[in-house]
Amino acid sequence: MTARLVRTAALLTIMVAVPLAGCGDGGAGGEERRASAAEAARRFQQAQLDKEWRVACEAMTQRLRRGTVAACVEERDSTPRIGSYPEARVTTGKPFDMEADGPHPAGVGMRVTLLLDPATGNRIDTALRLVPAEDGAWLVDQAANLDASLGTGPDAARARLDEAR
Repeated sequence: MTARLVRTAALLTIMVAVPLAGCGDGGAGGEERRASAAEAARRFQQAQLDKEWRVACEAMTQRLRRGTVAACVEERDSTPRIGSYPEARVTTGKPFDMEADGPHPAGVGMRVTLLLDPATGNRIDTALRLVPAEDGAWLVDQAANLDASLGTGPDAARARLDEAR
């Protein structure tokens, strides 16, 4: 229970306290911006792995969760999950800037990998678009599954997000 509270507090701190740290495309400010978005993406995926639905739902834009945080939590609580993966790890790929596209504002994209079983290499790769909220937090605005046979690098993640609009 204590570990869960620590993770929840850490995610909320990042979501509230992380400034945009420079909105330019390059330079140190751009790198800090992308690094902050990558950490928010990792924490979002970790919250889902840990079934911390409130934390995960609060880390999404209203557009992605399609409603309120409470409705998002209720939906996830009622959806059966297959298996438990105590050895699972979450990693992120190289973040990249994304221009606004259709309903999605400009933000940062990247691959997030959920390595379910390090011994077998069983994994799930997802492309995420994170966008800055008014308070400076990074929120997940778009998610699309990546097919490892088509690649999982930045180009594949960008292409998958573009086509999943």
